[in-house]
Amino acid sequence: MSKEKKNITISKKALAVILVLILLLTAGGFTVGINWNNWFGTTPGSQTDGGGKQPDLDDGAVDWRGEQPQGKPQTGDGQAGIAIPGYKSITLKADTKEQSVNLYNPEANDCYFVMSLILPDGTEIWKSKMIAPAKGCTILL
Repeated sequence: MSKEKKNITISKKALAVILVLILLLTAGGFTVGINWNNWFGTTPGSQTDGGGKQPDLDDGAVDWRGEQPQGKPQTGDGQAGIAIPGYKSITLKADTKEQSVNLYNPEANDCYFVMSLILPDGTEIWKSKMIAPAKGCTILL
C-alpha cells in the first residue's frame, strides 16, 4: 500500500480574491460592532431622540398646562434660542420642610431640561431626569 499525497493548489488570483473577501468581512464586522448601539441600541418602552440614543426621561413629568411663553425666543444675533422660564419668586412655607414647587420646560423648546434645586451653600436638594418640551414637574420636598 502506498500513500499518495494530494496537494491543493490555489492560483495567485484565487488567493487574492480570498484575502480581499476576508478583509471586507473583517472591516464590515468592525463597522457593525462599533455602530451597534447607535443602530440597534433601544430600550423597550422608551422614546428616542432621533439618533437612537435613549434620553433618561423623568417619570414624574406631566403635560404642562400652566402659562407658556409665546413663540421661539431669539438670541442677540437673531437665531432661535431656548425658552427658559423665569421666576420672580418661589413662595415657600415658613417653619416647615415640606414644600411644593412647579417647574417646566416650555413647549417652544426643542431640547430637554435637567432641573435642580440648589441651596445657597451649593447643596443640591433635588434634581430631575430629562424633562421633554411641554412637560413639567411638581416637586414635593
